[in-house]
Amino acid sequence: MAKLWAFLWRIKTLVGVALALLLAGFFLTFAKRPMEIGIDAAYDEGGHRLAVTQTVLYRNPGQKPLGFLLFHIQANAYQSAKTAPVQKGKEKMSYPSGFSPGGLTLDQVLVNGEEAAYSIFGEQGSLLQIELFEPLKEEAEIRLSYTVQLPNARGRLGWFGDGVRLGGAFAVPARLMEDGSFDQSGLPAVGDPNLGEIADYELTLRLPTSFVAAGPGLEEPADDGSWRFRLRDAPELFITLSKNYCVAASRANGVRVRAFAPTEEGAALLAAQGARAVEVYSELFGPYPREDYILATGDLSSLGMEAPGFSLIDARLLRGQSALLEYVVAHETAHQWWGMAVISDQVRHAWQDEALAEYSALLYMEATKGEGGFVNHYNALVRPAAEDSALKGLPIDLPLSSFESEELYSRLVYRLGCAMWHDLRVEMGNAGFFRALSGYYRQHKLQWAEPIDLLGALGPRGARRAKDWLSGEAQPSHSSMAPWGN
Repeated sequence: MAKLWAFLWRIKTLVGVALALLLAGFFLTFAKRPMEIGIDAAYDEGGHRLAVTQTVLYRNPGQKPLGFLLFHIQANAYQSAKTAPVQKGKEKMSYPSGFSPGGLTLDQVLVNGEEAAYSIFGEQGSLLQIELFEPLKEEAEIRLSYTVQLPNARGRLGWFGDGVRLGGAFAVPARLMEDGSFDQSGLPAVGDPNLGEIADYELTLRLPTSFVAAGPGLEEPADDGSWRFRLRDAPELFITLSKNYCVAASRANGVRVRAFAPTEEGAALLAAQGARAVEVYSELFGPYPREDYILATGDLSSLGMEAPGFSLIDARLLRGQSALLEYVVAHETAHQWWGMAVISDQVRHAWQDEALAEYSALLYMEATKGEGGFVNHYNALVRPAAEDSALKGLPIDLPLSSFESEELYSRLVYRLGCAMWHDLRVEMGNAGFFRALSGYYRQHKLQWAEPIDLLGALGPRGARRAKDWLSGEAQPSHSSMAPWGN
């Protein structure tokens, strides 16, 4: 009988431990749940305006109560030519018909159903501070009603011809930094920065019947003609519209890849290239983190833009430049791993995602076209920057505010940063290099990652070498560099 009681007691203890672990896992999961953002929007084609009602289940991402909340309202950056995120020398390209203002008009702010005080500030007027009735410990419901006026412009936000881009149209909760302050970054003229906290998005978008919408998490059009999108674990939601979209689909490693372009042939080509890139990067770094991937063309002042689950490609690339198109698709798709899955601070440390995405595009060329594809692109794009005496001694790890022109940004962060990653591959060898990147991806997928996280994944030897590059102290002998590591 004593043995029986002892056995039953052990069973009881084990059940108790298992239950405790289960409850601990549940509460840990609950504590880490992202914010939930529901958006109802309607587009007025005649006025080029977007009427928005947005509800945010705001969950305090920090450990201390918050006295106020901060949101980015990026549309306000387009109010004047002085504050618009346009690079010097690209004004005519961005505004072909002359400067056209945009902006956000806020109609109402509610906190848990009650009118709340707020203020709008910042150099671009793109920061919204919402006052709270009492310090926020856990969660609160924030309801915003506003109208976005779209500029007549190419770029992330605006309308041009028959197309509309809604990048930055919706208010996003500002990221809470490690020191307990909110990120107050503005919208820079270069780069595609992540500014928001990770959230789950649901969007219902009502459009004139002539438009087709494209964006991540796109569901089948509803019976009432509205378009619906569901996107999880993302710092923003980017949608584009067009009257001329044709749609094509493909599959890669269980991922549905859909492409939107002006012609059926263009959409099919875009879908096939996107699917091939997903296959390559899934093999090199780890599985694509979402169920679907969307690519679409648009009128841009750059070659491409990235957003979570979505890549926007300049429509001009479909007009007879297939080689460049493939490279741009490879680069933008690489951002689905670096920047959009492993989310990083592109404003302060652009190298963390851009240089790695650029080198990943070379890896794509190697995987699809062999050693020659890698070497040809490296020699044409990277080696000139790596051997440019004007860049020697310049640090790669610079904030976006340090770059007055896209040319310097491209040469230093994209090209020289790409040389850094190739040097690290040679230094670490193929096995160590890819093991480090896949481990970094696996550990930080769908989370914010800091530069120290990436350096830590490289190990002491790789981290020391990377720091030399980032500080401008590296002096590699490129003429003796092997095409790739051993």
